[in-house]
Amino acid sequence: MALSASTSVVAARSTLGAFAAVLRDGLAQARPRRIVRSFASLFVLVLAVAARAHAQDDTTPPAATPPPGHPSPWAFGMSGAGGAMVTDDQRDMLSFGGGGGLLHVALWARPFDDLGVDWIETEVGAGMLVVGPGERGQVGGVLDFGLGLRIAPRIDDIRPYASVAFGLALTGSLTRPVGTGAIGVAFQLSDELALGPELGVQHVIQWDGPGQTSDAVFLSFGAAFTYRPVPHPPVVPEVEVLVVTEERVTTVRAPAEELAFEPAPPPEPTRMEELSFLMTDAVCGEREPETLTLLPPVLFDHDHAELTAAGEVAMHDVLARVLEAPESAHIVVEGHADATGTSDYNDALASARASAVAEWLITRGVPRERLEQTSHGDRQPLVDGESDQALAPNRRVTIRIESPHDPDAEQSR
Repeated sequence: MALSASTSVVAARSTLGAFAAVLRDGLAQARPRRIVRSFASLFVLVLAVAARAHAQDDTTPPAATPPPGHPSPWAFGMSGAGGAMVTDDQRDMLSFGGGGGLLHVALWARPFDDLGVDWIETEVGAGMLVVGPGERGQVGGVLDFGLGLRIAPRIDDIRPYASVAFGLALTGSLTRPVGTGAIGVAFQLSDELALGPELGVQHVIQWDGPGQTSDAVFLSFGAAFTYRPVPHPPVVPEVEVLVVTEERVTTVRAPAEELAFEPAPPPEPTRMEELSFLMTDAVCGEREPETLTLLPPVLFDHDHAELTAAGEVAMHDVLARVLEAPESAHIVVEGHADATGTSDYNDALASARASAVAEWLITRGVPRERLEQTSHGDRQPLVDGESDQALAPNRRVTIRIESPHDPDAEQSR
């Protein structure tokens, strides 16, 4: 859960506006109570904004929010508190006993986060302390900058912590050493925002010498909040899919990545692709001669193995092509049938058709040893269909001439 952009903008404007107005009035009139009120109002507003954001996050449907990722090793924090000087010199000699306000900002890093240690944090911080009015009605102030260490183990949604830091403090024209410490409890309002009470102490070391006051110690109590970014994976949109079965039609709603469908099967080969495959298979049999010649098929009537008149005409063209081929050429005659009979019957019918073509060639001078007969039955149809006319191309005999490669013949062309 995280603050929305619009909520953050409105909260920042209202919080900073109210804080600046009250603080400016307090400084102008040198009234410490107004200064304390400025810091108190700041954290009351921060608390209200955090509570509002937390309530808005609770209205988000759980299914639409993916689980958060690993928190960032970097975090930003700010604390504001009211308090008083507890050392005598500041209370009596400087009259800074009326109280004051403290604002502190810090950046934390987890140096051992990669090792799974998320409760040790280093700190870079800066603070501003305002007290008074003191002697002559003036307001005192301290600006401090320091480096420190924070121990903050997390127990469920609660993180108790203790921190200590050392650095330099600017008090007017003087620069002095300073040490700060704090203990508190942070309550997780969301995955990224935590808020809770904090008790702090600031110790400014004074230089020893004539007319110098003792060390200044300011004790404070207030509230602190921490912002630590947490990456959120992108929300997977849900889609609706209409599922149609034989029994009913239903609508399924689920994340898109969970609706995995089987890829569509490859398209069925077209009729021309089948014809091309069968022609190539007929040409490229078990042998791999270097030159192949496929002659036009000779067609037969249904359930017959005798040459028709059209078949006789086609055979004369086949004979001429065979006689033109080299004497070393091998002639392959393959018989085919349609699927109207049984497989055994179609094998025998296809074999008889191949024999009819081969014998026709032999009686006209083609040596028998140059011929090879084979039957494919109904296993290599050219077309599909049910009528006698549609199945006519399947009732055929194909002839191919396999000739050895002749380089000399190619060069003479």
